[in-house]
Amino acid sequence: MVKRFLIAVSLLCTVFSSCSELLAVEVPYYISEKKVAMGKDDDICSYAEAVFEIFNNSDKEIESVDLSFFVFDDKNQPCSANNKVVVHVPCHALARNAKSIKVSLDPYIGPVIKEQYTVGFAYVSKIAYTDGTVWLDQWGVYGIV
Repeated sequence: MVKRFLIAVSLLCTVFSSCSELLAVEVPYYISEKKVAMGKDDDICSYAEAVFEIFNNSDKEIESVDLSFFVFDDKNQPCSANNKVVVHVPCHALARNAKSIKVSLDPYIGPVIKEQYTVGFAYVSKIAYTDGTVWLDQWGVYGIV
């Protein structure tokens, strides 16, 4: 009985200390804007694009990001069977500066165009810096709705 109690207490201490460390970490980025723009953009898409503004909240220059987000139609339904978008994007963002990123939604919305789409839960799952270091957030802990 005492052994189980000690194991449970140890587990709780580990979880809570991990959470406190997670909350104390400075977030290396912020998504300050997310929207869907309908229409053709000659460089990006034929039907629609997701537009994000990523603020580099670190002292290092960002080389690229892996961006994850969900796309919903005007009835708040997933726009396709797999509405999770995961893209690798070059994103040369200087330290403490913002960078706009555009992602084509054409592969996800298909030929049937609704009047409006929205971007749901969005997060950066990987940041590659120009100095070769990498930051990871595979679960979207710092994502926005």
